[in-house]
Amino acid sequence: MSTADEPSAGRQLVEEHVSTGRWPHPNDRPCHDCRHVWFEGERSHAYDVDHLDQPPDDPADVHVVCVLCHDQRSFERGEETGGEWRKHW
Repeated sequence: MSTADEPSAGRQLVEEHVSTGRWPHPNDRPCHDCRHVWFEGERSHAYDVDHLDQPPDDPADVHVVCVLCHDQRSFERGEETGGEWRKHW
């Protein structure tokens, strides 16, 4: 398991996919859990892949969640988070 300073292999791959345009930016999709829609100044969204070693090939198969819902999911999985779970895109 990675630490807050060391992103998971899944997170690294997703960040590469987003930065190269292969996957849509997570802020372009609503939060899967609470349906929050991002706009400037709002809480950001991220693909929920921290617990995966390898994300699926299709971004539609990965849930996008907002900061609050990601924290809740991490808590439910018993993960220790340092608050830095997403890249600052």
